[in-house]
Amino acid sequence: MSNSFEQEQSAPEITSIAMLAEGMVLRLPGATDIEIRKALQEAYVDFCRLSSCFTFRREIELEKDERDYPVPTHVPGAYVDSITEVRIGGRKLVAPFDYEIEVGSTPIIRVAERHIIDFITERDRASRPEFHAISRKPRMMIVTAIDIPKPGSERAPRWFYAKYGEAVVAGALVKLFGMTGKPWSDGVQAQHELVRWENALTEARVRSVYAPDGGSGSGAISALDTSGLL
Repeated sequence: MSNSFEQEQSAPEITSIAMLAEGMVLRLPGATDIEIRKALQEAYVDFCRLSSCFTFRREIELEKDERDYPVPTHVPGAYVDSITEVRIGGRKLVAPFDYEIEVGSTPIIRVAERHIIDFITERDRASRPEFHAISRKPRMMIVTAIDIPKPGSERAPRWFYAKYGEAVVAGALVKLFGMTGKPWSDGVQAQHELVRWENALTEARVRSVYAPDGGSGSGAISALDTSGLL
């Protein structure tokens, strides 16, 4: 398959969530680096899952006679969790009438036969003079999809690290302070960190729903769930 795929966003600059661990050590006497990093990893995944903050639009160029189009991830170390919208020529497609999704490590959108492109190629123009004056712009399919980091992932876009790094720290501290029988156990502090976590999630969810450009942070989001933190 010789499809060409283009994403609306450029590749993000990547950093590591593990860098946040350096500022947590003094608050957690006796905690190991592994324990801190695991809590950060889990909080990172939970935050992205609950907020849908990794919602991106992909621009995929439709190819002649082709029905199947892979949907790549935008964030390294993540997977495409869901596809929320598919558009062709400004028209919103409806599943399963206009397209189907083949689930896999890289999901594939299979468009209905009526959406298959059958346009004049450069070879047609070269061989048939009557086509020389015809110009056709590439027809694009716009796919909105939500990425979620894989379990254990520490790779995050730098903008996420700058905007939500403290929220991930708060989520990790909820888990760590909430442990029982540890030198750093602190139920009161766990509740304080939970408030910080929930406030950051609420802000991220609002941004995700009302992002005016429909790009990063524009996904539909389910009800907030913090039950897994304590």
